[in-house]
Amino acid sequence: MPGRVGLGWDGLRLVRVVISVWAIAGWVACGDDDGSKGSGDASTDAAVEAGTRGPTFIPRRDAAVTATDPIQPCDRFNPRCPDGLVCDVLYRVFSGTNAITPYAGCVEPGRERGLGAPCDSDFTTQTPYRTEGLRDIVFRDPCGPNLFCAPDPKVRGGTSCQPACASGNFDGESPSLCEDPKSFCIGPRGFQEYCRPSDGCDVAAQTGCPAGLSCYLRPTDDGKGFLSLCFPPADPTVADFKACDAYNACRPGSSCNGPISLAISEWQLSDYVCRPACSADGSTIRDDSDAGQDDGGTAPAPAPAPGCGQGKKCRPYAGTGLNLAGIENPPYGQCE
Repeated sequence: MPGRVGLGWDGLRLVRVVISVWAIAGWVACGDDDGSKGSGDASTDAAVEAGTRGPTFIPRRDAAVTATDPIQPCDRFNPRCPDGLVCDVLYRVFSGTNAITPYAGCVEPGRERGLGAPCDSDFTTQTPYRTEGLRDIVFRDPCGPNLFCAPDPKVRGGTSCQPACASGNFDGESPSLCEDPKSFCIGPRGFQEYCRPSDGCDVAAQTGCPAGLSCYLRPTDDGKGFLSLCFPPADPTVADFKACDAYNACRPGSSCNGPISLAISEWQLSDYVCRPACSADGSTIRDDSDAGQDDGGTAPAPAPAPGCGQGKKCRPYAGTGLNLAGIENPPYGQCE
């Protein structure tokens, strides 16, 4: 049953990354200085699934880096490490915990992969990082500066080094959004966010997505426009003009957004409802007769019908100043 993809125009979590690290307990139990490696089965799952959890990544308040720590924290987008060191994303098991804490720290340069290069998201296959005075278990992301090992947008199920970013929604990092206006910043937690390009699918015609996925609108990270993305519809879906809390909560053809009569930055939680995309003649992709029924995204879309129904009008995007460059065939507007 497809899960819901959390919303938020300022770059909230769109992808849940689950890493299985059952071997970490063994690392902690026998983490001496012999440099030996465990056999954990760690994997990254970029699919949106219901009930996914990542308990090993819940940091403890007492897990912190002291002023005398051998690995000092750094800002990876504005690094100021001592000479000879680089700022890299690290995964650390602090002494006395079984939790993995991701953060950016100053470490010695290593062999790291470049932009677009295939990478192994199972960081436990690497030899733990060692430096004088370090007693904790520390792994480092395999990609170079300002990159992160993330799902490859061109290879389904694959991972590669993608541009890193920071939405500013997590403690520990200041915002550093994607340079490409057709990309948005996603990730499950701080120090694990990356830039994902828009799918450019057609939300009104519901074309441009792989089988099993539907096209939805999502505000850009800067709140000045929309991108179109492919997600599996939630089960069940939310009826049109009803409150929603996730991008894929609505039926195909509708998106969980606020009114375009307001700036995106002014939307409140109460403004988010499932709003159908509409064409210049006011038609939507569904017959209004089933507007109150949840079909879970499995029923075929009926022929277009005039009007938005339920006393709503088709509000055009023209004149709003919203940027729709990340959509190949932008919809005329949305029903409000």
